[in-house]
Amino acid sequence: MRPVDDLARAEPARPVYARPEGGNASGSAVAAPALGSMRWIMDTGSGYDLIARSHLTPDDEDFVEPTKAVPLYTANGWTRVTERCRIQNPTLFQEITPLVMDASPPVLTVGRRCMEQGYAFHWTPGVPPVLVRPDGVRIQLEVENYVPYLADVEDPMPPVAPAVPAETRPSRPAPIPAPHPPAPVPAGGDAAEPEGGGAAEPVRDLKAEATSTEHLATHLPNNPYCEACVRANMPRVPRRASRLHAKDHVGHPPPVTFGDLITADHLVSIDEESLGWDGERFVFAMVDAATRWHACAPSAGKTMNEVTAALVDFVGPRANVEVFRSDNAPELIAAAKSLGWIRESSTPRASETNAIAERAVRTVVEGARTLLSQARPPPAMWPHAVRHFCFAMNIRVVDGDSAWNRRYGK
Repeated sequence: MRPVDDLARAEPARPVYARPEGGNASGSAVAAPALGSMRWIMDTGSGYDLIARSHLTPDDEDFVEPTKAVPLYTANGWTRVTERCRIQNPTLFQEITPLVMDASPPVLTVGRRCMEQGYAFHWTPGVPPVLVRPDGVRIQLEVENYVPYLADVEDPMPPVAPAVPAETRPSRPAPIPAPHPPAPVPAGGDAAEPEGGGAAEPVRDLKAEATSTEHLATHLPNNPYCEACVRANMPRVPRRASRLHAKDHVGHPPPVTFGDLITADHLVSIDEESLGWDGERFVFAMVDAATRWHACAPSAGKTMNEVTAALVDFVGPRANVEVFRSDNAPELIAAAKSLGWIRESSTPRASETNAIAERAVRTVVEGARTLLSQARPPPAMWPHAVRHFCFAMNIRVVDGDSAWNRRYGK
């Protein structure tokens, strides 16, 4: 089970700053420090920015603040990190908040920036890699012993990777002035065809998408220009891949139609301040693996009757459920037995064995929190936010298809 307290009391995330006209790079009343000539490892294997306490000066300690405990698996085993530091990075032109560890090289996560903050990372054979900021500025990274590094520079506009054909590039190209960000493709227009033939991929206008009706319905995918996405974005705890992932479809074929595999999990609030408008304390999250149909049932209790009613409402009166997967909560076991469903259990404290439900829980929590941040209703309205988010997810069209169409065929 996962706590839902952060739905009602989400700490605002630090914004990704855009260049202010005629302004400086601080973007806040009290600017965090810049660490001078620090070199950061650009790591695709870390989900967090990291820094060692030894890299901080006494003045930097003023910008160290507590954060929710983050478990990390290091070379010395598991550790829990409870502090982060606000630092201005002039090259990225944003304030970063690396976790403060007893010992660690300076690390910047590539994956989180590419998946959630609008960055891109390109590494062409034989030349240093390039990091592209959300505003289109291309940053050429340094490479030492086959490891890419980002160097902090005093000039907030970093050098640009050369825009020349690969066959004419020198082994270490010299920087050239930064170009303007690419212009978005006009509505209804076509992107220009690249040289050599073939259609070019349309350029996404992230700023326009941030205020579009489609994005505001679910706030997916995360957009660095959407204030609600930035404010509600919270750290996630990655888990190393293991054999546990293989359990998702062991013993039966991959799900194809609605009801082949239903998974479910509970979220629970742990204090009175997180109760819903009508006293809701629990959320029962359900998802169908084949269609990705989501549903949530907020409730004040967690009894077998409440779980059974939620499952019947989820599948409908005529659906045939082949497999129901859940943890070993007594109310879930009793509900599955009363409905005559075959139940598979997941491994306690290992969310990857019920990865579909765990991912659905996380998606609902993050989505509802972002919707609350956007609309700013009373925090106790979170039960309505989770229901709305699930409905918006079910009718969201991705690549020409939706969960609604996969379930109902229309």
